[in-house]
Amino acid sequence: MYERDEPKYYIDAFNKAAISNKIIFEMLLNNKTETIESIISKINQNHTLKLSLDNRPFIRIRLKSKQVSLNLPPLPDYFVKNI
Repeated sequence: MYERDEPKYYIDAFNKAAISNKIIFEMLLNNKTETIESIISKINQNHTLKLSLDNRPFIRIRLKSKQVSLNLPPLPDYFVKNI
């Protein structure tokens, strides 16, 4: 998950230790009325953020790239508790 085009948080469907992951996937699977985009939109509205998923172009030519190791935290629990 990105905030202003910078990697900020991760959402992991297989990591049930983070409460935010569990809440998001329960909303997606049990309610079946939410999409990940609608959840992110609600988080942005409730917390005045600009979170987004990566919207990369289908085709892009990279002239230079380097591998970077990121240590991103999971999405904070309080972002999704009151959705």
